[in-house]
Amino acid sequence: MSNSNPIKTKDNGEYPEFIIPNKFKTKSLYITTKTELIKDGWELDLIHAFNIDGKTQDFTPTPDIERYKIGKGEDLNNKKFALVSIASRIRNGGENGPSKVKYTLKFEAGNELIDEEFIITSTEINPATFYTKITLKLEQ
Repeated sequence: MSNSNPIKTKDNGEYPEFIIPNKFKTKSLYITTKTELIKDGWELDLIHAFNIDGKTQDFTPTPDIERYKIGKGEDLNNKKFALVSIASRIRNGGENGPSKVKYTLKFEAGNELIDEEFIITSTEINPATFYTKITLKLEQ
């Protein structure tokens, strides 16, 4: 089973379904983000806003989110998941035009990927904003 890439660069206000396979029903689920600059000579300033079903999540970005536990598969069924990450680039000897940003999001149960790692690359618009808005659904 494969979900489509849930990361967008524009907020369309929709929360499409993101299917969690039944084998993860009783397992704890985690998310991890990775944000990388494509060009040298730029620094990254990163901010995240994250909630599940409207409840703000308390996490420590370093600057990315590292294996943050979002809950058990069965407890997340039909919950809305919203993560917005804003990546500002600051020139530090780099060429004109901000570096593009490569942004990766993965969902895991234990040490097993729930789906593929999702990746998107920004344009040179600064800041780059990445939206992940989905409704988590257990596989039927």
